[in-house]
Amino acid sequence: MPSKIFDYIITLKHPDYKWIDRVSLLLCLLSSLLFVYFIIGTQYKIVTNYAVIYIVAIVITIGQLVVNYMNRHTHLTNNRIAFLAIAVTWVLSGNNWLAALYLFAAILEPKIKFPEEIGVDKNGVIRNNLFNKYYSWQELNNIILKDDILTIDFKSNSIFQKETEQEVDTITENEFNEFCKVQLSTRKTETLLSDN
Repeated sequence: MPSKIFDYIITLKHPDYKWIDRVSLLLCLLSSLLFVYFIIGTQYKIVTNYAVIYIVAIVITIGQLVVNYMNRHTHLTNNRIAFLAIAVTWVLSGNNWLAALYLFAAILEPKIKFPEEIGVDKNGVIRNNLFNKYYSWQELNNIILKDDILTIDFKSNSIFQKETEQEVDTITENEFNEFCKVQLSTRKTETLLSDN
């Protein structure tokens, strides 16, 4: 979320990132294997001068993969450090397009895995995922949190519904629903008064 203070922030359940993790692992292993090939490849005499750089990149990448494996049950994996090391190595060896690919992956992976949050305050609702999306109270019919499921009913006849990351206690749930109810009724009253 941006550095704004919200009355309520609800973290939504994240999807399974297995396919992203597999692609990230494949990218890391592919570059590491290419670096090994460049180190031991005899026909690439000019590239062997970069053997130390390749070895450092391989060690950093393997270290990142080991840390990810050890934390796989407690944290979301993140290959940003490995991607950056690989990108720098590709730049130093003159392969700028591969460096750009890995730099893009280093920037994009954490953004994709950033937890989706809904920030609610008196001005409206912000949905934070890859791109932030703002909704004013006038755009909403209803917003309710019940049984750890957040439901947003839009006036455009669409509904957003998603499970929360953690259990929400009944007191917080009731406070949130009451806050949203007050904001929605206040905006309806303001709209009626401005129409008259």
